[in-house]
Amino acid sequence: MRKAVGVIAVVVLSVFPNIWCGSSDGEVVARDPEHDYSYMPKLYQYDDYGKCLKQGSVYCMVRSLVKPRPSSELWRQIQNFSADVRHYRHNLLDRGICIDECLRSIGGLAKTQRDELRVDSFQVDFKYRFKRKYFPHLLEHQQLYEDSVSLCINQKLKSSYDLQALSDIEYCQDSSSSSLYDPLNTFDSLCIAIICFALGLAVLSTLFDYYLRIQSQLEDHFEKVPPKIENQFATICSIPRNFKSLSCPPRSTLSQDFMFLEGLRFVTMVTIIHLHTTVMLMNIPVEHPELFEETLHNPVMTTMSLFTPNLVQSFFTIGGILMAVNLLDTMSKQTAFRWSLLWEKVTNRLKRILPLYLFIILVTATIYRRFRIGPLHDRIVGVESQNCQHNWWINLLFLNNYLKTDETCVQPSWYLSADFQFYLFGMVALMVIQRFPRSAKCWVCFMIALNLLGPGVTMWIQALPPLMATGTRPVLLLFTDDEWFAQLYKPFHTSSAGYFYGVLAGMVYHRVKPSGDEFINRKMFKAVKIIALLVVIICYVPSYLIYDIDWKEYFWMPFYGSIAKNCWGFLCAVTFIDLAFNKKNRLRSLLESRSILPLGKLTYSVYHSHYLILMAISSAIRAPLANDVFTPISFTVLALILSYGLGLIVFLLVEQPAANLLTGKTNYIEFIAEQLMQAARRCFKKINKKCF
Repeated sequence: MRKAVGVIAVVVLSVFPNIWCGSSDGEVVARDPEHDYSYMPKLYQYDDYGKCLKQGSVYCMVRSLVKPRPSSELWRQIQNFSADVRHYRHNLLDRGICIDECLRSIGGLAKTQRDELRVDSFQVDFKYRFKRKYFPHLLEHQQLYEDSVSLCINQKLKSSYDLQALSDIEYCQDSSSSSLYDPLNTFDSLCIAIICFALGLAVLSTLFDYYLRIQSQLEDHFEKVPPKIENQFATICSIPRNFKSLSCPPRSTLSQDFMFLEGLRFVTMVTIIHLHTTVMLMNIPVEHPELFEETLHNPVMTTMSLFTPNLVQSFFTIGGILMAVNLLDTMSKQTAFRWSLLWEKVTNRLKRILPLYLFIILVTATIYRRFRIGPLHDRIVGVESQNCQHNWWINLLFLNNYLKTDETCVQPSWYLSADFQFYLFGMVALMVIQRFPRSAKCWVCFMIALNLLGPGVTMWIQALPPLMATGTRPVLLLFTDDEWFAQLYKPFHTSSAGYFYGVLAGMVYHRVKPSGDEFINRKMFKAVKIIALLVVIICYVPSYLIYDIDWKEYFWMPFYGSIAKNCWGFLCAVTFIDLAFNKKNRLRSLLESRSILPLGKLTYSVYHSHYLILMAISSAIRAPLANDVFTPISFTVLALILSYGLGLIVFLLVEQPAANLLTGKTNYIEFIAEQLMQAARRCFKKINKKCF
């Protein structure tokens, strides 16, 4: 129950920032009168995108760096305000410029005025734009428009703020640059063919399944497996049959003990979508960015934001405990140990995750880039599409949490790579322990040591903060430019805690299963639960202070960061053991409700779908969004509805049909091969009769 309250608190408090940072009417309360937004240049200013393109003009996205001017009081205010990582970099401006309007505004400037508005280049110590390779026409656009764009921006800055900026065109668009009607290449055609093929199969399979239902006259026809193998094969894409599989309850005792994990998957996925939506809002043009800054000045909200990187550890712990209990259960039923089981388990897992994964990569790399609906498209969808075109092979090797982490295809897919690496390691460890029982202590000690030393040593060597105290700083999508994210969030050796504690929990479950009720009522286990909860509280309640101290002065910070990286995964593992054996627990009953079970089973499809949805929403923004305290709520609801809608579609058309074909009890591959061989024999017989 405590865990449920904690998760609900994370969602509620992060969704309602006005509770903490605003007045009763939703107006932001200024933290410091010295830092008044009205005196600083707006972070975002966009010309009318649709009007510009309709007039046949060119629209350019521009990053502008305010030129340092120590004699200016306003510059010193910008510099001091931007020094706090909880604030945006107010010396970095984002502009959308319509070239025709720009040329009209500077048409009357004399040569001396133009010379005064030009700014020499200077260096900054942070990344503020995507790599130039993503925009093939950039050099041409810079030669044609950059000088004019720079003059336009500086003309406004000079007249309004007595400041100037170095402007850098990121890319330009015009009415003819849309890629919707570009000639189809091989992979575009392949993607369209696969989508049409999946739709066609679903329609035909559904019609045939309804025909079988009429023949059988059974109300529960879609819940039963057809007796003939050819009918089974013909209905693997049936939409009503696959939809029914979502609500199909588990049958084995093992699956029933852990059915509550489906509910936890759903709760965690909803929370992650909300967090990713908030991150999206922090990285798109908004009218009131101060809302996000003020939120991070509240201790409660700061603590919540620093805690949120742990949510992915919940998924890792779920994966670890399920892998362990299933593998140990399988090995306990075998008469003899065999290493071939490792190959069987790994191939079955790949059969389950690869079809949908490949489909999402293909869609992102091909047809998704064609639907340009806003000026941010090239920065968001275009970059992601090119990453998938060039780096898809890293995804398929499950190495994109190590290789080219700033050029990842399908940004959230780093999780699949890390999870697969944990899966392989955990499988090998458990099989070696089964084969050589005396090695168990060594493996357990190694896993715990890696959990603690991996993040701690990395923090010490790389001089990284103990928590992801990034604030509003990343300017690229989903923290692709954040060092903490790349070094401590993604890698195997720094994020193993959740999964490995899940593996250890699975080992404990398997060992004490016959006396599970007695085990969870022992004083020792209850003490461990209380200690685990207290460690999480002690680690994160004072965590907001990380923004107000110089953490580099404290030598013990890596130790603190290591404990903070471990405590949530350990608490999850202990809680899962408790819920698995405590069948009367109210939280378990809630998580096992029939309404949540289908939503939990959709998690994998939704995990892939939600990022496509968020990219589409963010790239559709054409002007700074008039955000208020309710904006995160409305956008989260929109993202949830669209993500679960799209997730259901890809589940019915791709994920479940592929699972039916590749991982079902019936070997359809052999059946197809046999049918093809029989057809070939009949063909040869006919040829022999006609020719001889």
